[in-house]
Amino acid sequence: MSGAATYTPGAGSAPFKVIEFLRANTGAQLDADQVAAKCNCDRRSVHTLMAKAVASGMLVRVEDLESGELVYRLGTGRPVEPKAPAPGGFHGWLERKGEASAEGRVSRRTASAAPAPAASETPSAKRASPFWIDPSTVQIDRGVPMPSRGGARAMDWNPLLARMDVGDSFELPAGAKSAIGTAMKAFKDATGKVLSARKVDGGIRVWRVK
Repeated sequence: MSGAATYTPGAGSAPFKVIEFLRANTGAQLDADQVAAKCNCDRRSVHTLMAKAVASGMLVRVEDLESGELVYRLGTGRPVEPKAPAPGGFHGWLERKGEASAEGRVSRRTASAAPAPAASETPSAKRASPFWIDPSTVQIDRGVPMPSRGGARAMDWNPLLARMDVGDSFELPAGAKSAIGTAMKAFKDATGKVLSARKVDGGIRVWRVK
């Protein structure tokens, strides 16, 4: 049995959070920036953190044709529970031939008859105290600008994109990939005009295709 087939992401880990989000939001996908924001991790480590989940088939990593960004979607893989080892010796030989042995019957009967452990016997993590605050004491501020994700200054790409005709293109550094991908999607939703980005030597290039 391969390691990928038995992979199970740890509760609360970055792959666990991504898989739970995609299971709860059918058809959704997340790019590296969105994964980093949801999992509170460095964007540069996202693909490394998701590697085992992708190898196991629990996540699928593909290129979004519209933005040119690598995105994660829910896969069909599921963690596989390891099978219990077969009995050894003469009784194990009988059971492998399809014949029940006294030892096998006793062990299965004992296992099924064993009572479930009491709740008090299983360790449980300490629960944090519930948060509470009097809402009437919270101050409301007006006119405070919302910072963009990651603290970078927001850029308005619309004037540049609006000047493009079908067939026009421009080149940007590779670091602009995520920002321009988000702007392209918003521009398409607002205007119906379609743009597409592709990797080129030295960066990325954006074309107006429709």
